[in-house]
Amino acid sequence: MGPVHMNEVQCSGLEKSVTECPFNKEAADCSHEEDAGVRCNVPHMGFQERLRLSGGRSPFEGRVEVLQEKNGSLVWGSVCSEGWSVREAMVVCRQLGLGFASNAFQETWYWSGPVSADAVVMSGVRCSGTEMSLSHCLHHGAHLQCARGGGRYAAGVSCSETAPDLVLNPQVVEQTTYMEDRPMFMLQCAYEENCLASSSSSTPANSYRRLLRFSSQIHNNGQSDFKPKAHRESWVWHDCHR
Repeated sequence: MGPVHMNEVQCSGLEKSVTECPFNKEAADCSHEEDAGVRCNVPHMGFQERLRLSGGRSPFEGRVEVLQEKNGSLVWGSVCSEGWSVREAMVVCRQLGLGFASNAFQETWYWSGPVSADAVVMSGVRCSGTEMSLSHCLHHGAHLQCARGGGRYAAGVSCSETAPDLVLNPQVVEQTTYMEDRPMFMLQCAYEENCLASSSSSTPANSYRRLLRFSSQIHNNGQSDFKPKAHRESWVWHDCHR
């Protein structure tokens, strides 16, 4: 489905992204019968042994607990939930071999983990989402700072073996893009919804704005449905979408 974007890709193996490798943009002689594929082998590096999920209804959810050294011995403890997001949750799910993050939780009172692991042993965690282990993310180290404390306010995650994969069709954008001059009185709703540039506030009502118009087509190539972050009852339709 869709066009072939990369042909004759040649990587050294040191690149951080396949787009950094030399490749040929001309793909006229390449069909989808020649689509490239990979099979990944993630080596066992012991990351799973220092992290666990506790109290969940299934092995794919629960309070995040890490094994840290304290006073010369290894103890299990919770992770501070301040600033905890789906980026950190993605790393947890990857480290445990549980696929992808479906949710990140800043309260876990409904998951009753062991009381012995209530104390916070890791705080200030900030991940990019691509790390192999939670310990690879930025964090406070031994200088813990967590006003909320652990227990019911410890960080939690839910993981999923599958995830959506949204891909924009660039050809549709290229083929439908055009410039349009519209009078300001026809853009009143768009102005009220903050869909126009900030400079539009100083544009006279009898003048025109030049807009870049285009259509888009997005395919979900993943193995699960895409669910918007906002719930359906909070969706709003307005003239910006017309």
